Amino acid sequence: LTVSEVSPGRKNQLRIEIVGTDGTLAWDSEHVQHLWVGRKDEPNQSVVAGFPDGFDATFDRLHHEVYRTIRGDPPPSTSFATFADAHEIVRVCDAMSRSSRERRWIDLRNT
Repeated sequence: LTVSEVSPGRKNQLRIEIVGTDGTLAWDSEHVQHLWVGRKDEPNQSVVAGFPDGFDATFDRLHHEVYRTIRGDPPPSTSFATFADAHEIVRVCDAMSRSSRERRWIDLRNT
């Protein structure tokens, strides 16, 4: 996974590639309508995928959800990380660091 906001000529590119034993899928935010499919025993192809609103619309919807939540009217479910989510991530990272230092498993239920 590569995310770049500073590479010259890139437009905040996000590229996702999934590699399997029989094939590969690749998607690039600079070419949102196309999904590249690579196969071991067949010709590669570019499939027109459905992003009719465009990738940028994703951010518009995200910002709408965030601002709605800030105003006190959160949607039934959110697609963005909360402070509680961040706290859990920090707990996991701390446990990973501690596990590496102490060379043992750390039980997150007890931290």
